[in-house]
Amino acid sequence: MTLISNAITIKAETAAEASAIYCAKRDSTGLGASGFPNGWWNGHRISYNGRVWEAGKAWPEAASIFNPYDA
Repeated sequence: MTLISNAITIKAETAAEASAIYCAKRDSTGLGASGFPNGWWNGHRISYNGRVWEAGKAWPEAASIFNPYDA
């Protein structure tokens, strides 16, 4: 197993698209949450579960701006 340590920058038009791209990359590696890095899209963090979080804030202050499980 290879540990990926750098964040992944995602280029996409929407938060939904960014989440989908991130999740596809995550799923292709077989790595778990401790081994796969966060994603970044237009300053927003994408967490392992595919949620896109409000830019400029950290959890718990950051609001989820896209949740793939609500889509």
